[in-house]
Order: sequence, then C-alpha cells, then structure tokens
Amino acid sequence: MRNKIILVTGGTSGIGKALVALLHAENQVIVCSRNQDKIAECEKRFRDVLYIQADISNIDDLHRAEKIIAETYGRLDILFANAGVANFFDLDSSQSVLDFRDMEVNFKGTVQTVNTFKSLLLNSNKQPTLVITNSILAKIPHYKMPIYSASKAALHSYCTALRSKIKRLTILEIFPPLVDTPMTKDLKSNDKMKPEKIAANIVSSVQRGKKEVYPGVARLANLMSIISFKRISKIINSN
Repeated sequence: MRNKIILVTGGTSGIGKALVALLHAENQVIVCSRNQDKIAECEKRFRDVLYIQADISNIDDLHRAEKIIAETYGRLDILFANAGVANFFDLDSSQSVLDFRDMEVNFKGTVQTVNTFKSLLLNSNKQPTLVITNSILAKIPHYKMPIYSASKAALHSYCTALRSKIKRLTILEIFPPLVDTPMTKDLKSNDKMKPEKIAANIVSSVQRGKKEVYPGVARLANLMSIISFKRISKIINSN
C-alpha cells in the first residue's frame, strides 16, 4: 500500500498505533487521538505523521479535523475508523448513565466520524476505503461487557446498511478477538492477539478487497456462532 492519504482514528495506541507503524513510511498518515500525552509520545517515533487532537464523540472536534484535512489534502483515500473504548458493566447493579460511554464512543462516535469524513473519501480517485474496527463480541456478547458488545453489534448493523447505500465506497469490517492491550488486561484468555498481527491482517485484507475479516480465533468463533450460538456463547462467557 503506497501513496495513499490515510486517516487513523485512535492511532496512538493498540491496533491504531500498529497500523501507523506499518503505513507511515510509504503513505501520508493522519492520526486523530484525544490523548495529547500519547500524541506527544508518538510524535517522537513517527515524525512524518500529521497529528490532530480530537475526540470522535465530540462533533466539533471532528469538524475541526475535517477542515484541516480538507485544506491540506482535499481528500482521503482510506479511513481507519478505529477509535473506541471498552468498559466493564455489572448487570447485577444499577450503574450511572456515564457507564454508557461505550455506546457514545463506539457507535455514535464512529457514525459521526464516517459522516464527517465521507465527502473527503468520495473525493478520492484511488478506490476510497472505509475500515471499521469492530469486535467478535458484536456477534457473541460477553456478560462482563454487555454495553461494549451492544455498541459493536449496533455498529455492525450500521455498516451493513451503509454498504448497501454507498456502492462506490469499499467498506471493510474487522472482527478481532480480544486484543492484547492494557484495556483487556482484566479479561483472562489464552487467545488474545497482538495489535501488530491484527494490523498486518487488516492491511492485507484492504489490499485484497475483503468485506469482513475475523482474525485469529474470531474466525472459528464466528463460524460456531452460526452453527451453534448457544455453545460458543457459553464458552466465551465462562470466565
């Protein structure tokens, strides 16, 4: 993948950071991140990347980022809508509405991101591509993360509808298993994948024009969810 103008949201950690590491040398990469400390850290490593501090759940931040990119480049070739959050939610207790931030960021924030940058993508003459970072929990929810799971399920429904509507835009949805990051340190699993491995899988899938990708054990989990949802759900929710 070369000579593309690429935007990565959530590009200062996890899968997003791994994507930047793979792509920045031969493409113009732009990163949106809400964390200025992480931006400062990444600037030392990836000096040729354009960084914009922006929270995808804040529409004003997105509009500001869109204006910068429009004035600087006039288009986007690939948008990696990767930013997201994950929180535990106790189904046995009454928790604050603030605990619904997973839905606010993962679903609403991603939809806002797509809507904001869609026109720049459609300005591309290089097969504009939207890549959505979803989760296998969109298909098989986890009882410890029910709001997160629901936000990803809603995102999958949105992507399916969007793909039917905008034919010119290639839409790739990634459904990774648990990713080995600080965000998932409290979830026990022998099947966590390294962000770098998932990022490599994503780039390869973009080049092959895939629509849905299930890295690692997510492929088997998705297959089992079709054949025997009850069985795979029991396995995933066993800890």
